[in-house]
Amino acid sequence: MLAEPSVLALSLAYVGLLFAVAYVGDRHARAWSASSVAPAVYGLSLAIYCTSWTFYGAVGRASTAGFDFILIYTGPALLIVLGYPMLRKMVRLAKQHNVTSIADFLASRYGKSRAVGVAATLFATVGVLPYIALQLQAVSSTFKTIAEPASWLGGSNGVVHTDTSLIVAALMAVFTILFGVRHVHASEQHRGMMLAIAFESVVKLLVLLTVGPFVLFVLFDGPGDLLARVEQAPQVAERVLHEGSPLTWIVMTLLSAMAFLCLPRQFHVAVVEHGHPASLRTARWLFPLYLLLINLFVVPIAAAGLLLLGPRVNPDLFVLQVPLSQGQSWLSALVYIGGLSAATSMVIVACMALSGMIGNELLMPYLLRQQARWGAGTTGAMGPLVVFVRRAAVVMILMAAYAYERVISGYLPLASIGLISFCAVANFAPGVVLGLYWRRAHRHGVVAGLAGGFMVWLYALLLPTLEQSEGGGLVAPLQAYLPSPLAELDPVGQGFVVGILLNTLLLVVTSLLVPARGRDAEQADAFVLGAELDQLDSGQLERGQHEREAPADSARLDELREMLARFVGADRAVRALAGERLSLDVALSRTERVLSGTLGAASARIIVAAFERRGRLLPRRARALIDEASEAIRYNYDILRNTLDHVGMGIAAFDREGRLEIFNERFTSLLSLDDSAVAVGATPGEFGAAPEVVALLRRPEAPQTHEIATRDSRVVELRLDPLPGGGFVATCNDVTARVRTAEALRESDRRLRQAAETLEQRVVERTAELEASRAEAEAANLGKTRFIAAASHDLLQPLHAARLFTAALIDRMPANDLAAKIDTSLGAVEALLDVLLDISKLDAGAFSPENRPFPLQPLFDSLATAFAPVVARRGIDLRVAPTGAYVLTDPAFLRRILQNFLSNAVRYGHQGDRPPKVMLGCRRVGDALRIEVKDNGPGIAADKQAAIFDEFVRLQAEDDAPRDARGLGLGLAIVDRIARMLDLPIGLSSAPGRGSTFSVTVPRAAAVAAAAPAQPAPPPAASLEAECFVLCIDNEPSVREAMATLLSGWGCRVATAASAGEALGAASRAGRLPDLVLADLHLDGEVDGLAVIDALRATWSRQVAAALVTADRDPTLRLRARTYQVELLHKPVKPAALRALLRLRRRAPTETTSTV
Repeated sequence: MLAEPSVLALSLAYVGLLFAVAYVGDRHARAWSASSVAPAVYGLSLAIYCTSWTFYGAVGRASTAGFDFILIYTGPALLIVLGYPMLRKMVRLAKQHNVTSIADFLASRYGKSRAVGVAATLFATVGVLPYIALQLQAVSSTFKTIAEPASWLGGSNGVVHTDTSLIVAALMAVFTILFGVRHVHASEQHRGMMLAIAFESVVKLLVLLTVGPFVLFVLFDGPGDLLARVEQAPQVAERVLHEGSPLTWIVMTLLSAMAFLCLPRQFHVAVVEHGHPASLRTARWLFPLYLLLINLFVVPIAAAGLLLLGPRVNPDLFVLQVPLSQGQSWLSALVYIGGLSAATSMVIVACMALSGMIGNELLMPYLLRQQARWGAGTTGAMGPLVVFVRRAAVVMILMAAYAYERVISGYLPLASIGLISFCAVANFAPGVVLGLYWRRAHRHGVVAGLAGGFMVWLYALLLPTLEQSEGGGLVAPLQAYLPSPLAELDPVGQGFVVGILLNTLLLVVTSLLVPARGRDAEQADAFVLGAELDQLDSGQLERGQHEREAPADSARLDELREMLARFVGADRAVRALAGERLSLDVALSRTERVLSGTLGAASARIIVAAFERRGRLLPRRARALIDEASEAIRYNYDILRNTLDHVGMGIAAFDREGRLEIFNERFTSLLSLDDSAVAVGATPGEFGAAPEVVALLRRPEAPQTHEIATRDSRVVELRLDPLPGGGFVATCNDVTARVRTAEALRESDRRLRQAAETLEQRVVERTAELEASRAEAEAANLGKTRFIAAASHDLLQPLHAARLFTAALIDRMPANDLAAKIDTSLGAVEALLDVLLDISKLDAGAFSPENRPFPLQPLFDSLATAFAPVVARRGIDLRVAPTGAYVLTDPAFLRRILQNFLSNAVRYGHQGDRPPKVMLGCRRVGDALRIEVKDNGPGIAADKQAAIFDEFVRLQAEDDAPRDARGLGLGLAIVDRIARMLDLPIGLSSAPGRGSTFSVTVPRAAAVAAAAPAQPAPPPAASLEAECFVLCIDNEPSVREAMATLLSGWGCRVATAASAGEALGAASRAGRLPDLVLADLHLDGEVDGLAVIDALRATWSRQVAAALVTADRDPTLRLRARTYQVELLHKPVKPAALRALLRLRRRAPTETTSTV
């Protein structure tokens, strides 16, 4: 630790250095503010966002919440990068309207409303007080940490230790008064102070960039060593490497972005102090870079603090305590200076901005009303009074922050205090953003939104801090009322979300329900459409007015200059109202703009409006007497005015000449009158009202009631009552709801009648549309089916020829292993094409299932027989549970489903050394049967079970599966399509390591009589192919050649032909009729193979045995072949099937069967 006098001297020396920087900056402001240095100073001054919260509190939050601390900086970085157009528009509008603060910006946007300015000022002041208290607490705690009390200077606690916060507040008040509140014109830029703030930003950045490497490379052996130490301490790793929920990241990012936009100090630096044209462009990259650098070592410092000091030490002071614990007093002193820089820059600018808001929006309007209007006692200059008020406000703000710091000192971490202030000023964001882009937003909406958001902030965030006990943490009063996602947020996040939602809702709803009046629409156009109106600058407008209007009276202009000089000085007043032929309107506009930069938009409007209402000049003494006499009248008038303004109906009284005597605001709003035209003494014709309203506003002989449709689509009931002494009273009420209800009832009745009349026509039209859609779908389906048929024929023709050639090669060279491998590969291609064609047909709806009742046991037996060779070869125990059940479905398609289930079980149902088992059985489920195929294989993970029903999905790797177990990945895809076609539910129950169970549920059926079993065919005789004469008809030469090669190898006599004529010639040359005719279905010239066979039989007068060999898989083709007594073989033909056909036809030449 350092001695208290040393630390105090170091603090005073640094503050003195700031004075020197600010003084030099002011002296040479004109030189450097126009140079390329100005944008860099502007970008660094934005780093005022990084207060002692960043310097100390970021490390404290990182030590408890991990990387959540970075959220406070991602919002501003994203805003200045992505929200650059909005910031540029804000700066431009602020310069155009001479805005002095965030409250003045809101007041200017919303009709120069004093209510908006007052509300924003009160909310900003109360909201920022915790933030200023945070800076006082940070400086006080760090001073007490680094400075050893000097008891010889007074008491055991030392001089400064007695109340460090009070001394710091006093020093900051002096600096702010000397360099921040020196000018009357609040919108003037403080070049020296901005240079000092930029200097402080550099200091605090350099300090943290010094401490960080010290921690990483002096206390530890680099980042790797520190990370290893953290991982060895689970409690430290859990705190430092903690990652918050996504909802927390979103909420905190939005909160920080809104706070950056609306903090009074940030608005002052970013908008009011903006000068150089390139400043905002430079800040767009400089400010995010600064945020990155200043937070670069936050997590390492937090981790080092937890490892070296433990959790009992206040984590907010780790930046200071780590060097102190290592005896590095010089580094500790440097850290203290960095923290002092972070705190002083924030407090100075915040107090300067708040003092301007309090003076312009609260105190000055009150003081102006208490003095005689431009009479005795106000002839002196008002500038010193304005400066005094602002300086007094600085002192009051710092004393209030000091009091709050005394209440919460030691109870809450720095980050929590800062977030509370963030939530307060974030309530300005809906009004600012919507004010820039939504023309319908107006003063009533923004006041309602601010009030709602501020009440939530008071209840949920501020008041709980005043009831804290040390170490108790921040309570969450809203948690019990929020849904689960929001209830999981911390109390700050809950208060922010609820407050912003309520604020935005009230702003939007109130703006939609309550119409805008007066200057609201005018200012909305100026702000929302400001970009489009830039070309019409103020000089052009003033010149146009100057050309149209006559010059103002010189005495009137002199009085206006005199009034303006009281606030801004004679020189500035003369410059503002210079010009020989200046019209009064232009002079008043210039005066209001100059006063806006001094007193704010609301106060400036009050003063100019008061000046406009005076129609003639009076001597100063006479004006003073009149003002004194009017005070009593004004008091009574205020009472009457307040009463009228709080009455729910609109009221106006007119004299016997029809001139307005008194009215309330409700009267003008209900009748949509022009606020600027409605004044005491005006006639209804001057109100800017609709002609029908003007016609009604005259004295009636008896009470009358009228209903009026206003310009904003409301219905107002106007009642007129005559007064005894002449004149009359007009009262009005909004009866829109009542009238709209009656109209809605009438409209509902009319629509019901119309609906009844048109319902039948709509039904007819809809029916026609459905018929057209159905026809279009059927046509598309038919086209797809035709395409499938053509594709299957073209793909299978060459494959058919290749299979025949390989079969012939195998017959001639049975020992040739290469021929067998080629045949196997062609078989795989054939299987793939068959499956793909089946899938295409299923998708096209080409199959028509034939549901019928049948027993399950024969189907089970046939499947067991078919899989017996495979399971025997692979050592699989296949068990079939017997059943006597009957089911109702298509037996062929059900077989396909179960066959694919069994294929998968046989292929993949094995795991390690465990004996593979597969079981086929069924169980009753209500009125249905669930057929199951179980295996004891490796199982399927839950996240992959849905994927296996997609095409070409195989979960077992190629290298892990045996060659004969590698499927195509299409079997379950076919199962899924067949099941959907049959409307049969399929299921899968599996877990890794526990096997799989595939199931299909089918309806049960009653038992039916079993058909007589077919007599088995006699065994084929040996060598029946010998001397067999086969005639092959096909339009593909390769198919003819392949068929001849294969059959001749079997000892057959073969003749080939491409048409019926060639077939007759071939038979004639052979001198005998063929024993068997093999014909393709699709021959050249759209000739049908069945027709060729029929023609040959007619020519030969003999029913020659024949078979149709085709790639066409049309389901109706089998019935046609049966009609012609022709066998049906599908390409590519398997040699075994062809050999069986030859033997069968040699025995019975005229016998036919349905298929082979």
